Amino acid sequence: MAEYSDVSVNLRPELLKAVHFIFKEQCNLQPGWRVLVICDSHTPQHVSTAFTGVAMSFRAEVVELRVPMAPHPAYQPGFTWDPLISSTVLAAAEHADLVVDMAIGYADFMVEIVRR
Repeated sequence: MAEYSDVSVNLRPELLKAVHFIFKEQCNLQPGWRVLVICDSHTPQHVSTAFTGVAMSFRAEVVELRVPMAPHPAYQPGFTWDPLISSTVLAAAEHADLVVDMAIGYADFMVEIVRR
């Protein structure tokens, strides 16, 4: 029996429409805002590219950070990210007006981003 991946490599036009709605109606994204898009090695490239590209169409300054995928949630309570990753994400988030998080797993540094 054939197996089908749950991750499509095809960009659907409806995705762009949905991302535009998210940025316009839910985030009130404005020209000149600094947007940080965080994704991991499991995030489909076309999804992160759609968010980055649509944010750019709003004339926002956009940075996309792709981090390694975190371990299974059962292992996350004791999991510590490498300081290179956590310090990079925190430093970028400090300067962002909007953070779009598509990474799996919420380490301590993600909680710190929300606090700021």
